Amino acid sequence: MSKKYRIAVVGAGMGGLLAATMLQRAGHACTVYEQAPRLNKVGAGINIAPNSTRIFRELGLERQMQAAGIRPRLKFSRAWNTGELLFTVPVPEMQERYGAPFQAFHRGALQEVLYRTLPAGTVQFGRRLAQMTQQPDEVHLDFEDGASAMADIVIGADGVHSRVREILFGVAPADYHGLVAYRALIRNSHLRPADNTKWWAPDRYVLVYYTTEARDEINLVTGSPQPWTHGDYQPRPASVDDLLATFGDFHEEVQEVLKAATEITCWPMLERDPFSPWSSGRAVLLGDACHPTTPHMGQGAGMAFEDAVVLARCIDEFPDPGVAFQRYESARYARTARIQRDSHANEWTKKDMDADWVYGYDAMTVALE
Repeated sequence: MSKKYRIAVVGAGMGGLLAATMLQRAGHACTVYEQAPRLNKVGAGINIAPNSTRIFRELGLERQMQAAGIRPRLKFSRAWNTGELLFTVPVPEMQERYGAPFQAFHRGALQEVLYRTLPAGTVQFGRRLAQMTQQPDEVHLDFEDGASAMADIVIGADGVHSRVREILFGVAPADYHGLVAYRALIRNSHLRPADNTKWWAPDRYVLVYYTTEARDEINLVTGSPQPWTHGDYQPRPASVDDLLATFGDFHEEVQEVLKAATEITCWPMLERDPFSPWSSGRAVLLGDACHPTTPHMGQGAGMAFEDAVVLARCIDEFPDPGVAFQRYESARYARTARIQRDSHANEWTKKDMDADWVYGYDAMTVALE
């Protein structure tokens, strides 16, 4: 029988919530500490590919996931100015090939599903990590509100600006990719764009897709080169004028979507070169905390989901945390590094290409090397 731990997960993003679900199901006492005062239900859309939806199917969450989002019929790549069709993906064929669906969500709806899998009280809100002190057999966590906690294992699932990572390895800001992403939602619109379409220009793109089965909410996300002149790498409010100034020469169908956009924000695309180690002592990193990537492949959340599953399996299988963390990193490093490199190149879905290595991966069964 595996040893059962007190585990502190820092960060209630999707990777942290899934890690807590996996660990609690394995019998560990798991608490999630989130700096925000409540679950953040605002945000934009997110595409989840078969390598992620397979996890939720195997956890018995497929019904909740299907109700929370939409399964598009087709994915299109089009030329930015003429609308010429560059590439089409029949989404139902993806499900047949990989045994799991492709699905789009509002981020808040997906996060809500994951949050509701956990017992009440598992997530403690308003807990911003201030300091963490490791002892031979446990870790002491101090929070900015004066609260404290003890744990046998700490999982840093606190994103690209990870405080856990800073404590373990020092302050090292993520790299600005040179591109920004405008994100927006369009609700209750008369617009009826085609399913899940990415419009490609030589140095820019616009991605448009529905986030609900009722097709009453459209997500817009873009990528374009732009200097970041602000003092930090936090998202900023933006406007329709900003969108039109950057993408005003795109196809008229794109123009209609841009003009209808609301709740617009501008995000710097941040990344890091692959680095090692991901752990120190009794603390380990997960998701964007250790391998942030650009959004071009739609695999940022997917890598966090896979990390959560593989890490939970390693903790459950190897009684020594140091060994568990080494096996986890060994099983995950090459894959996440390749995702980082390929996402940086931004060629994904522009043309037909081998997707088996991405979508065919099964975190539940991959060897723990």
